[in-house]
Amino acid sequence: MGVTRSKPLGDGVKAPALAAATVCLAPFKENAPGFRVCMVKRASTMKFMPNTYVFPGGRVDPKDADLAEDVEHIPETYSHRMERVAAVRELFEETGILMNQMGTPTNAKFSRFTPDHAHLLVPFQRWVTPAQEKRRFDTYFFMLQMRHDFPEKFPLIPQEGEIADAIWIEPKEALRRHADPAVDFKLPPPTFLMLHKLSEYQTAAPAVHEHLMEYGSNMGEIPRLEPIIKIAKDGVFELHFPHSTLHLHEGVHIFPGNYTPKEKLPEGVPEPDEWRVIHGSDMWDPLSQQLRHPPPDSKL
Repeated sequence: MGVTRSKPLGDGVKAPALAAATVCLAPFKENAPGFRVCMVKRASTMKFMPNTYVFPGGRVDPKDADLAEDVEHIPETYSHRMERVAAVRELFEETGILMNQMGTPTNAKFSRFTPDHAHLLVPFQRWVTPAQEKRRFDTYFFMLQMRHDFPEKFPLIPQEGEIADAIWIEPKEALRRHADPAVDFKLPPPTFLMLHKLSEYQTAAPAVHEHLMEYGSNMGEIPRLEPIIKIAKDGVFELHFPHSTLHLHEGVHIFPGNYTPKEKLPEGVPEPDEWRVIHGSDMWDPLSQQLRHPPPDSKL
């Protein structure tokens, strides 16, 4: 399998580069409510999403395809073997997290990278950067459930130069920090929405089990989430999902935070403190390419 490279499509739109990421979930205590996820803060020098907290991940490398062919314990029936290997490699490079094929943690300081636990990854979501953006990625997100004592026994090792911070945090706490303008904790919209989904679960196991039952090992069944970006007349950043592919119910959803670039803010309009998700086929007219029922003051 080859690796998709960015190249122009029609009207100058670039094809998204292939990428993969891992959403690690670790319970606070075994069989008890509450869990944490591993997140990294991208360095200020990064060209794509600097100073944001994301799940560990990155571009799929050509060598990932070679490694995927050599890993015998990834069943042939599993889709996206190369992406699984890339997700495991990026997780190791950015945080030092590494496990053997049985899911037992190993000490990254004394380990050579091998994608031994790639088969343990559970398909979660697939996000494609909107066509309006110059840097685009087609990113496969996988879940990985960790032992409850993993965060304490194996400290995270942030990748020098690319990762400014690496933490374990509850999904709800991450959302709370993002909503607080006094806290430097910015989440990209896809990361925000994935955390929003995870915050619905009391424990880690049901979250992983639900997606395992829904998708099994076949990443190809996961809906491709490729929203359209709009800036409304009131200056609010909007993500439009014309088709019912998101976990949210159809309609208009308002979330705290501000994603509107200052240069895109309409003249005389103050910076907003919220953003919107417009979701569902009944909200979208495919002929006019506009909302059938736009929110107040929405300008498309």
